[in-house]
Amino acid sequence: MIIYCAADTVYFELYYNLWIGQLKKYYPEYDKLIALYKPTEEIIDRCKKDNVETIDVSDSLPENPTRNHFYLLRWINLPYQKNKLILETQINCIARKKQPLPTTINVEQWRVQRPKRDILGGVSAAIFTPESAEKVVQQAEIMLDNPPDTDHQMNMWQINNLTQQQVKCEYQLREKDMKEEKSELPEWAYWLTARSAAVWSHEKKLEALTRYL
Repeated sequence: MIIYCAADTVYFELYYNLWIGQLKKYYPEYDKLIALYKPTEEIIDRCKKDNVETIDVSDSLPENPTRNHFYLLRWINLPYQKNKLILETQINCIARKKQPLPTTINVEQWRVQRPKRDILGGVSAAIFTPESAEKVVQQAEIMLDNPPDTDHQMNMWQINNLTQQQVKCEYQLREKDMKEEKSELPEWAYWLTARSAAVWSHEKKLEALTRYL
């Protein structure tokens, strides 16, 4: 298996240390790869020191991308050519503890999920087969001409077009978790995320994530 994420330089500088630090702690046995949009030499050197493979994917988006195009960055660069299972995560989806991960899957997508209004949802992380990852890349390429304004459109495409197994193992930190007394997180909380940037600032997200690691 390969653990993969994608980021521009802003998100890299914000979240990379948390992402790689926790992965090295809990999943040292897996290869790591990050797709980078317009990386600097300093960023590439940092990844090399952490034994993280980098790919410059600046050419995967239009010359002057809009914000919407970046919702496709992680999908259009899924490394299906590696011919391995791919654990794709957002760079701000952080491992909290070691989860027994499958070595094979009999579905196209093994979805890391969190409770959302009495159902399971979210699109922060998932395991793909090489074949299903290629399907997602092809769909992302189609969406480039009219990029989505959230992750929802690609999430729904995956739900409707890939066979899936939902696994409750992501916990999203919220206001109640930021009270003076720390919350006791559930046993199934293997992966942590925080409220979206539309709701919380990056500074608050980092504070919350760091508090519970």
